[in-house]
Amino acid sequence: MLAGSFATQTRSTKKPPAATASGNHPRGAPAFTPRHAAGYLFSSCAAIAYGISPLMVRLAFDSAPQASVLAGAVIAYASATAVFSFLLLRPEVRRDISGLKRENMPWFLCAAVLVTVSQGFVYASLAVAPLMVVTPILQTSLVFRVFLSWLINREYEVLNASVLIGAAPAIIGSILVSLNTDFVASAAALPDALSSALRFRLAG
Repeated sequence: MLAGSFATQTRSTKKPPAATASGNHPRGAPAFTPRHAAGYLFSSCAAIAYGISPLMVRLAFDSAPQASVLAGAVIAYASATAVFSFLLLRPEVRRDISGLKRENMPWFLCAAVLVTVSQGFVYASLAVAPLMVVTPILQTSLVFRVFLSWLINREYEVLNASVLIGAAPAIIGSILVSLNTDFVASAAALPDALSSALRFRLAG
């Protein structure tokens, strides 16, 4: 799963549109220059935090099985909102928010709605299913991220053979991890030795 995910992260061969003599970008061309080091750092931090958060949710539902999905989501999002509210104390953050163009707002609003809906389903799934089943299935979101990024933002996104080759094992691995071991062993008619190896558990 990890190898497939990293294999999709090939550097684009496309370059941002060249600036004009006045230093401005051509009309209609996005003025975007990727910063790969910062991008890898921030995405790694996001992966760590996002990977730990489902465990916290699972532990919460184990400790309070009577708690509703909506109650858990409200508490989590209220806490996140409170933490991020402190950022508004910084003048540069308020300046950046006020400087956003009107055409950018629909994208942020759509993202907010989709994230809220997706997290609602994540909480619902964690309330009724094991963590090691839910989190691998979430890895299949790579399909939507890769192909929709290429579809919507072709100026900077690349869909080539390495991306397809990397996405395939990530998705297949996610599905295999979430499948029941007994089902896989019987459906594939695996030898007893291999079936026993697949049933080996580090914990549980």
